[in-house]
Amino acid sequence: MRSRTVLNILLLFGDILLFYLALYLTILVRYEDLDVSRLWRLHLAPFTGVFLIWLFVLAAGGMYEKRTQWNLRSLDRMLRLLGLGGIIALIIFYAFQSPRITPKTNLVIDLALTAIFLVGWRYLFYHLASQLRNKILFLGTGPEVDELKAFIKERPHLGFTVAQGYQNNTPLEEYAVREDIDLVVISEDHMRDPALIKTLYKLISQNVGFADFPAFYEELTGKVPVSIISEAWFLENLTENKKQFVDGSKRFIDIVLAVILLIPAVAILPFVAFLIKLDSPGPIFFRQKRVGQRGLVFDFIKFRSMINNAERMSAHKAGAEERVTRIGRLLRKSYIDELGQIINVLKGEMSFIGPRPERPEFVEVLDKKVPFYRMRLLVRPGITGLAQVSMDYDASVEDAQEKLQYDLYYIKNRSLLLDLSIMLKTIPTILSRSGR
Repeated sequence: MRSRTVLNILLLFGDILLFYLALYLTILVRYEDLDVSRLWRLHLAPFTGVFLIWLFVLAAGGMYEKRTQWNLRSLDRMLRLLGLGGIIALIIFYAFQSPRITPKTNLVIDLALTAIFLVGWRYLFYHLASQLRNKILFLGTGPEVDELKAFIKERPHLGFTVAQGYQNNTPLEEYAVREDIDLVVISEDHMRDPALIKTLYKLISQNVGFADFPAFYEELTGKVPVSIISEAWFLENLTENKKQFVDGSKRFIDIVLAVILLIPAVAILPFVAFLIKLDSPGPIFFRQKRVGQRGLVFDFIKFRSMINNAERMSAHKAGAEERVTRIGRLLRKSYIDELGQIINVLKGEMSFIGPRPERPEFVEVLDKKVPFYRMRLLVRPGITGLAQVSMDYDASVEDAQEKLQYDLYYIKNRSLLLDLSIMLKTIPTILSRSGR
């Protein structure tokens, strides 16, 4: 377990080192005939501020999370986050111009070098991390246990490998020593066995660590294992008065952001309304009943992107894509259709961040199929949420349990920092026009 912490620190400091290496090479390439050491000192302070912003953006965007894999998806996200960081830096440099340096061109070169270095460094890091393994023994069975085992196997950079071959008739103490077990992850049903607890107690002297399965599952996956938690879990973890400051601050931020976004929304309203009316007859806004906080039903508002009364058409008459208008496709791809939800935010029916609101008929069905489904109604629903930035898709009823797992994790751990992280993860999703 200690090696995991060392690796996290190594990843962070490796990024910082490469930030400064890219800057030095940028200065060396552009000013090779001048006093490089003097120019380095001039650029050091302003670019240090930029690097802090980049670290913050990368961290909030999930690039230092344990569960983040190094694949094409995370590569794409990292490059988009760096692009966002570059835009922020450019705005800062233009707002606070220094007479001694002209960093705009340098910023572009530095950003390109940084991206190249970070791609190579992360490839090397994940290869290194996959060589350092702590062996885990799972005491317990079930779908979530199997899921977590597969999750660990797919992410060797986590630094874990799952022990195999343990049978209940094998003395646990003997097996743990023979297999060099580093961590025992215990399900709740095993915690009720006094004899097992005594055996586990003896393993402490063998430098074996222990973890509660729900907490370990949550830490690694960013989800709550719904099928094995009980009502007691909610009493322990979802006491709402613990989050009053967070919820109050979040509501204030929602109002401020909604007012800011309302200005461009009102400015483009006449043009969008004209195009919607020109393309097909019907209202400008699409309204649909959705279930909000504490089960209250409200009118969900979007710019209309489908032909009028599209929901009343049977599936064999027109498919979903055929019911989307030409202007509607443009509105959806640009996410302009979502601007109508600013009204829901101002009215207090929604937040910018939270579980996505579902239709009442879906809630009734899912409440019967998915345990604790109504617990997601403890907070205001959101325009975007943790499930939307964590899953490849979010429109299938079959995925309701996994979405609930992310929603419960968000409700339990919600904070302004987590909201910011979700918002930053949403930006690459919008830019790639995925996740709809």
